Amino acid sequence: MKIVREEDLNKSRDEIVSKLYNVCQNAHFPVTKPDVYDHLYSSADLVSRFLVNDDNEIVGFGVAQNYSLEINEVPMTLAYLQGMVIASGYQGRGYSKKMLNNIYQSLQSNLFGLRTQNPKMALAMLNLFKNVLLKIPTTNGEELSPHILIELFQSLRQISPYQDIDDRGIVRNCYQNQLYPHLNELKKINSSIDLEETSALAVIVQPNTTSRMILSKRRK
Repeated sequence: MKIVREEDLNKSRDEIVSKLYNVCQNAHFPVTKPDVYDHLYSSADLVSRFLVNDDNEIVGFGVAQNYSLEINEVPMTLAYLQGMVIASGYQGRGYSKKMLNNIYQSLQSNLFGLRTQNPKMALAMLNLFKNVLLKIPTTNGEELSPHILIELFQSLRQISPYQDIDDRGIVRNCYQNQLYPHLNELKKINSSIDLEETSALAVIVQPNTTSRMILSKRRK
């Protein structure tokens, strides 16, 4: 198993999209072929990685984009995970974490984030780095002072993936339909999480690899 760039696949875009559409169907992820194409090619700024098995078949992918924003007038970057799907037969083997780490190492942003209804995806991001300076949502038993959270969410509204985020870290009306069953499982991360069918949880981490301004240093 290996994670590769598109140029290493030696496949046309149509071949890649068709294969990844099948991967999404296999993983019971409700998308159309145009959705897959847009995820991969809607912007020249997107960074894609592909999980390939020993038979050189594509069995997963991840795609992200860097965004610029300011927090307390300090320029920062956030790598936003646009999407990631692993074929069902390869789930639960740590490939999601490897994919996330590969993408982050490529972008080297100050922050890494996504929005999701999937508890496993949220936990994969929250547990990606051993040493973090900030993570949202906090897990049960952890706290950040309210003014830090409000400050952060106000800053996140500068970029399109989080423009509808509320002060609880919920991104409103970003899906047409509920994508994952059992939304209450997110409460195992933090009991205050309460998603509606068309909303998503914002997940943000700041790895301890940057000298930029760190919000978490202002914890209570």
